[in-house]
Amino acid sequence: MLNEYKNIDVSKTLSIQENLRKSIVVTTGSSLIAAFIFLFVYVITKNIWMLSLGIILAISGFAFMFVIKNLQKKYADILNDEKGSRNA
Repeated sequence: MLNEYKNIDVSKTLSIQENLRKSIVVTTGSSLIAAFIFLFVYVITKNIWMLSLGIILAISGFAFMFVIKNLQKKYADILNDEKGSRNA
């Protein structure tokens, strides 16, 4: 078990921007896929709970994307301010 951790190359760690971008893709994508599945099940069963779950998942996926994009912008602004103060 410990040998597995010795082979991990930590020199190629992801940056914060890459982590945020990948989390947007994975989380929003999985929420939208699940929403489409619930909406498809609603079409078949006409169960209102499936419709509400599909709508909630779609909205939460887009809300997550919106929040993380705003965090990316704030992080980029912080980096630009730090670079500006270093150069001054």
